[in-house]
Amino acid sequence: MVNFPHNPTRYFPSRQDFDRIIEIARAHNLYLFSDEMYYLLEYDSSDRLPATVEVYDQAVSLFGMPKTFGMAGIRLGWVVTKNRQMLGKC
Repeated sequence: MVNFPHNPTRYFPSRQDFDRIIEIARAHNLYLFSDEMYYLLEYDSSDRLPATVEVYDQAVSLFGMPKTFGMAGIRLGWVVTKNRQMLGKC
């Protein structure tokens, strides 16, 4: 499980470190759950990492509108994965 940008530290890895996380997951055929609730809130958009589900077939990405778009009253979010079996479990 990863969380970038991280709450509360705002930490996110370099693209090289992010790719290494993906390589490790791929090498061991692991599921990788990525909490991306703060996606799009990077200080510098050029530092933005791709959604994990875009680069790894065994990834599960979680995103929603309340935090990123300041819509606390709107409880709208989604789970995205390319893995049909995992999606069925969700």
